[in-house]
Amino acid sequence: PSVYNGALNFKGKHGFDGTSGNYGPFVAINANNVVDQTGQKSAFSIDLEQVLAWNPQIIFLNPENMDLVNEQYTQNPDFFNSLQAVQNNKVYTQLAYNNNYTNVEIALADAYYAGTIIYPDKFKDVNIEKKADEIFEFLLGEKLYAKYTAAGQGFGPLTIGK
Repeated sequence: PSVYNGALNFKGKHGFDGTSGNYGPFVAINANNVVDQTGQKSAFSIDLEQVLAWNPQIIFLNPENMDLVNEQYTQNPDFFNSLQAVQNNKVYTQLAYNNNYTNVEIALADAYYAGTIIYPDKFKDVNIEKKADEIFEFLLGEKLYAKYTAAGQGFGPLTIGK
């Protein structure tokens, strides 16, 4: 399936248009990132009409920036409601892994979570909460996933506009 990742942080917070080609978690699992078609190899702001033209089957968004995405929704609900991923309730979280430096543990957890959504048969044995804690404990010495979920930053489905 085709996928899009938006609301990325780079040089500050961004709404739905903040995206990235060569997005590490997607590259790690060989996901079909529609943004790779641009040739961009890092984060940038994309024209929303291009996202509509691609009409990705699955969308991942940074939950930290849903205030900006929801503001964009208020200004242009027809755009969002035209996307098949929105129509089919295929919008999910991806945690921000770049914050002053790359947090490899979060990028790895993001890849596993994206895998469970994009390739459910291949990742059917992955319990994302346990896998994230396994990664966090191995790299940071502590299970931290509960802290992310308590802060509203856990993995799960999203509803744009709410």
